[in-house]
Amino acid sequence: MPTETTPHGKDNLYQGEQANIPLDYIARNKLFWKNARRGVLSRPMEIPAFLSESLHRRITTTFGLDQAEKPTVVWSVVFDNPESPNSQYVYERRFPDDVPVEERTNYAAGIDRITEYASNLATREFIRRNTDIPILRTFSKGYRILAEMATYGLLLNGTYRRLMNIETLAKGAGRDFTGAVLDGLFDHDFEPINKIMADTADFSGCANIDELAIDIGRKRFKLNIGSALGKLETEKTDGVLKSTAKNAAISVAAAGVFRTPGVVELSAAMLPLSVATGFAVSEVAINSEIIFGLHRPALMLDPQIPIALMPTALETLATMALTLAPLAPFIAIHEAIHHYSGGEDYLGFTPVNLIAKEVTPYKAKFAGE
Repeated sequence: MPTETTPHGKDNLYQGEQANIPLDYIARNKLFWKNARRGVLSRPMEIPAFLSESLHRRITTTFGLDQAEKPTVVWSVVFDNPESPNSQYVYERRFPDDVPVEERTNYAAGIDRITEYASNLATREFIRRNTDIPILRTFSKGYRILAEMATYGLLLNGTYRRLMNIETLAKGAGRDFTGAVLDGLFDHDFEPINKIMADTADFSGCANIDELAIDIGRKRFKLNIGSALGKLETEKTDGVLKSTAKNAAISVAAAGVFRTPGVVELSAAMLPLSVATGFAVSEVAINSEIIFGLHRPALMLDPQIPIALMPTALETLATMALTLAPLAPFIAIHEAIHHYSGGEDYLGFTPVNLIAKEVTPYKAKFAGE
């Protein structure tokens, strides 16, 4: 293992905690994660080796990431919430010098949305480049559109509209918008996308990606998924029951997470709990009142009603399973893209510092937030 260290940023939020980061920090972090002490409710499982190897090989080949290290990819019913810290190194947010202090909240919200958009774009591009057979290309195009809308396309609709309009203008002028986004995402080279931003400034009102991030943050819908997930983060002050309930809730709301460098975690809770929720809402509410012409209290009093609902319930279960299950590959690739777009200074388009701090990282926030 290398023992050299590499210089690190100076403007950290945790002054004094940012020791020089070893070159093998990903390998160390994966080992540290593996050795964390876990209870009965925290049982993440690694996906089969042939799947993780295939995913790593295809992503690195597709995007020319020859030097990238393979992540540990795991799945769990609820996100890993161990009894001891599971990360030796974590990310904290960093702000560029040209972002005014009073705009930092808007910038943070906007640049995170741009990173999610770019990660979805990379996921779509990965699927497109890896479907060479004509019939698969036709299928994958529809799959990419539907999967993207079902993940971040609808949640971040304003961000998508802004960037898709810029993409249309850029392509009309013969510019490689996709290539510019991928350069920013993986190489953290923002010159190509900033040139496109400058060329389309009359339309967007923003001359570079940082200005766009601030503008997106200003105009964002205030009741957003990020702040909602933030409220579900487990804190040291939470008791066992509260911590377990929060972790279960965020495991459903966020189908995957990448906050532990070197470890990608997918949640299996989305499927069964979404099915259960859909069944409860649609079958009980609709069938008990519309089909049977009964009020809700009658459902609890008559034991024959649940039996009568069973065929419809099973049909709904199968329908929702078939609807949600195909999203799993898209989500897995998207979360893996976060690993490959991360480094000591950036996580995609989002500026970060990598610091030495033994904690269990937040799922939807950075350290210190």
